[in-house]
Amino acid sequence: MLWLSLGLMILDHRTQSLQILRSSVAVALQPLQLLAQFPGRFSDWLSETTATTSALRAVNTQLKAENQILKSRLQLFETLEAENRQLSSMLAASERVADEVLLAQLIDVGLEPLSRMLLIDKGSSDGVYVGQPVIDSEGVVGQVSRITPFTSAVTLVTDPNHALPVQIQRTGLRTVIFGAGDSNQLRAPYIGRNADLNEDDIFVTSGLGGRFPGGYPVAGIDRIIRDRNAAFLDVLAKPHARLDRRRNVLLIWPGKPQEKEPAISGETGERSDG
Repeated sequence: MLWLSLGLMILDHRTQSLQILRSSVAVALQPLQLLAQFPGRFSDWLSETTATTSALRAVNTQLKAENQILKSRLQLFETLEAENRQLSSMLAASERVADEVLLAQLIDVGLEPLSRMLLIDKGSSDGVYVGQPVIDSEGVVGQVSRITPFTSAVTLVTDPNHALPVQIQRTGLRTVIFGAGDSNQLRAPYIGRNADLNEDDIFVTSGLGGRFPGGYPVAGIDRIIRDRNAAFLDVLAKPHARLDRRRNVLLIWPGKPQEKEPAISGETGERSDG
């Protein structure tokens, strides 16, 4: 047997006659070789896939976190942009006002069911006083009702305990407007049933009472309720000031000359003399 093997080796070395046989055997054994290699290759593939999946999950988690951060920053930028627009409108309003003014920022809102109050960041150390008028870029907000050295409480025109002398801008007809306890409604209950009144009329401060200078917008008439059996009209109005949307208000120190057209003089004391 040994001599047979040696003979075949010498023969193959010299004549390459066994090459075809070796090739045939290699082809026949290739599936077995692939099968033997499969566990190792599968293990490598599984490890690589697991690592890739973990990496993708980590990247996905990071991207989600970054997306949330970007969204929160975008919301902050939008808020700052809105505040910037409000401050710009306040600046424009202060330039139109003939009185001395001071910009104040809202720091709290009263939570009582009917009371309508704001807390602002200016107080007696800034010269603020009880009864001081407060406006925004659109109209009258209210007046200061309590003060501390560094803060003040502002009673809004919509507070049910707030009353303000006003007049109709178009005719000069004077009356008093009251808060209705609603953040978006005022009531003028003492206007005669035969008064010249339209639903597009505007109430402005009359200047009576000595606290608010005349001519500042207060509210626009929203609805006129006419009852034949009542001596007075029931007039509902919407405040011009954006009471539930502002973060800044203007405090007024009346006294400087008003550059406003005088109110229309009227008859029988029911109309302003300016």
